[in-house]
Amino acid sequence: MTEKSARVLAIRHIRREGAGSFEDFLKARGVLLDYWDIWQNEKFSGDTETYQAFLVLGGPMGVYEEKEYPFLTGECRFLEMILRKGRPLLGICLGSQLIAKVLGARVYKGNEKEIGWHRIWLTGEGLRDEAFGPDEPEGDWMAFHWHGDTFDLPAGSIHLAKSARYENQAFRHGDRVYGLQFHLEMTESMIREWVGAGKKEIAQAGPGASEESILNGNESHLAGLKQKAERFCGRFFAPRHACRS
Repeated sequence: MTEKSARVLAIRHIRREGAGSFEDFLKARGVLLDYWDIWQNEKFSGDTETYQAFLVLGGPMGVYEEKEYPFLTGECRFLEMILRKGRPLLGICLGSQLIAKVLGARVYKGNEKEIGWHRIWLTGEGLRDEAFGPDEPEGDWMAFHWHGDTFDLPAGSIHLAKSARYENQAFRHGDRVYGLQFHLEMTESMIREWVGAGKKEIAQAGPGASEESILNGNESHLAGLKQKAERFCGRFFAPRHACRS
């Protein structure tokens, strides 16, 4: 997906949760990224055939909060259409939960919030996965998290990664749909903005969560996360994977 005409649509649920390093990756390759700010009740007026891939980003709401956030109902219908069409689709955090819901899985509150830098482990299938592997040199690495909800693995999906607190951190459905509970797209500026806006939430999170530990973790883990993100994007957005008809 390197042609100047290539486009990706990202569904955004709150201004500060953008595509981060994924956006940087696409722009560096001449791919246009369009945001659909669904949280502002924007209607999708484009043509899905214009886009070679779709991103569903994170957000502070739960997939079960349709009364408080009515746009979630229409968004699920949109995702159902994308899935029926067999288009490349990637969900991050809330996005992964929405995809799981549309695929018929249960989404629910977890036992505690998982916020900050925490290790994930790739499963055997994760190490063999086209986007995560197979040449991934490490079976475990530090990822960035900010969630309190979780989901059951959708029927027919492949379990790709887990953490100590949450079993379902990543899955693949078919060969063109991915759900990532953790945040692979983070940049330093995003993390600092989230920490500034989420002080109360951090204080209520599980063991080890603090502003200091998160910001200190940037120095130790952010470069590695960016490397993982570039590797994943290079495979997910590759012409053989994302842009084939």
